[in-house]
Parts: sequence; structure tokens; C-alpha cells
Amino acid sequence: MKTIDNSQIHLPPAVIKALEDGETLQFIVEMAPVALIVPSGFPASKRPFGLAKGEFTVPEDFNNSLPELEDEIYEIPHSVRGPSAP
Repeated sequence: MKTIDNSQIHLPPAVIKALEDGETLQFIVEMAPVALIVPSGFPASKRPFGLAKGEFTVPEDFNNSLPELEDEIYEIPHSVRGPSAP
């Protein structure tokens, strides 16, 4: 990756503002896309705690084991595991 200072290429202020606002920009040369400029990923500010409060609920059984899935992942035959516990 190469770092380029804006003083080397002189991007218009509107382009810099778009990047600061999180937009991805595509450069086109002779009708063909040649590059993408993406925001650095550093957020301007932290998200507030509880931003999605009330948007979803975690089911009571969220942390329960999933024996059928575990059997499939680890290839354990049902005859070895025995009956499922309640």
C-alpha cells in the first residue's frame, strides 16, 4: 500500500468531505474503473452504548448446547452420544 498526501494530488474539498462522511469513491479512466478509494475505517466518533436497545431480544436458550449440530461438526454418531439430555 502506498500513502499519498493530498498535497501531492490535490483532491477537491468535496471529495475529501465525501470520504470523511464514509463514502467509497471509484476512479474511472476512459470509461473503465481503475481504483477505489475507501474510507480508512476509523470512526469519527464512537457509537453510543445501547444504540440498538429494544431492536431484538436474545432467546433464553441462546447459550444451550446444540447436540445435533455438535454431532455434525465433530462427526459423532448418535449411538456414541446416547440419548439427548432434557
